[in-house]
Amino acid sequence: TSCWDASIEPGVAYYYVVSSIENSGLESGYSAEAARAGVDLPEDIEDPLVVYVEAEDALWDLDTSDRPGLAVGADRREASDWYYVYRHPEADEGEAVLSVSIPADGEYHLWARMRSDDGEQINWRFTANGATAEAGTDAAEWTWTRVTDNAVAAPEGEEELTIASSDAGGALDLIALVSDEDFEPSGPRPERTTPPAPLEGLEAENIRERVNELRWEASTDPGLSHYQVYASREPFDEPAQEYLIGSPTEPRFIDWGLMGGAEYHYAVTAVDRRGNESEPMFAQAATPERDTAPVEIELAFADAELEGAFEHSGAGGLRGPEYLVPEEPETNRAEWEIDVPNDGTYYFWLRFLQRGSGRRGDTVNQQVRASLNGESLTVLGGGATDLHVPDDLIAEDHPLAPRLWTWAWPGEYNLEGVELPAGQHTLALEDLHGAIRYDVLVITDEPSFQPDDGRLRQN
Repeated sequence: TSCWDASIEPGVAYYYVVSSIENSGLESGYSAEAARAGVDLPEDIEDPLVVYVEAEDALWDLDTSDRPGLAVGADRREASDWYYVYRHPEADEGEAVLSVSIPADGEYHLWARMRSDDGEQINWRFTANGATAEAGTDAAEWTWTRVTDNAVAAPEGEEELTIASSDAGGALDLIALVSDEDFEPSGPRPERTTPPAPLEGLEAENIRERVNELRWEASTDPGLSHYQVYASREPFDEPAQEYLIGSPTEPRFIDWGLMGGAEYHYAVTAVDRRGNESEPMFAQAATPERDTAPVEIELAFADAELEGAFEHSGAGGLRGPEYLVPEEPETNRAEWEIDVPNDGTYYFWLRFLQRGSGRRGDTVNQQVRASLNGESLTVLGGGATDLHVPDDLIAEDHPLAPRLWTWAWPGEYNLEGVELPAGQHTLALEDLHGAIRYDVLVITDEPSFQPDDGRLRQN
């Protein structure tokens, strides 16, 4: 694979790294740097050179039969490129060879980023061209340590650097060759940290009764990954995870299922493939008032007219007086007489909880069939569920009980409602599952309704 840079200017040195990008948009870490490429470069370039080498590169391509006495560890929070090397506990000595690409003839100072996992002094040895230098630390945090006091001459091209240690608890993350004696590395290998420029042209508009649309000018950042869209019913100054509602890749977003008569505050940012996020742009849009008050009909299973035998039990976190468990699932049926005040679209929220030992068990595929006046209406239940909860975790005084009860989301991926006519109706639920406790059914015409006393479960 090759790449052409047609934008270069004569006499200017250029420095390149390469990364790979998955179909999902995730970007890998940087490759080793290709430095000082250019046309008509002067013999002396004042800019200092810093060559970084990942210590774990010495081990990636070894044959499986090789036993260098070093192993690779992972520190995804603090290590450069996530990984480091350490002396294998089954070896008395660990040693491996790194290939270092020297971009230009010069004199270089050697630095190493290391730490001591047990707080004891540890040392690493570095050998190149027959000369060996040693450096160490007792610091528990990653620390840059100068290996050589004096600069070492190195010619342009590939050079071998041997790393070795016999100390347990020593970790080596990164090596730097520096042409400037006053330069001191800090942190992991530098990556792009400059965020994309703030977006322009953000507009928010109410386009339907419960739907707002956001549009903005596309980012011109070549490293753009996606946008972040934040929303709140209250004004906010800074984006936060609790306000995040979407991460589109196109400069448009639809926010639906909103409350009537409410103002929504939005912020949109651009995010590049390194995770750098731009400053936000803000906008507002309001939804029109409802013509009627929201309808919320709550039906407790304990109050239903029942067919067949059911277990009746009390528990903590219930909305109804008690929960029911079908004992004859093939014939069990729960029925209510309901009064629907207005014609419209209604959403069915079923509150339930599977019974079990508390361990991960067989998946239960719940599909509760709802009918209205004897006519098939919809299927409820949240699809497959494998949360097995024993009775003692939902005892009256157990603090987890309110959080364990589960609400079945009305629909599969999107919120789905059913049309109900106004008037008196008979609502029945059948195909109830014998391994599930049933609490209440809530019917509402408010698409923004979302219960806060339990888990949400989608099909």
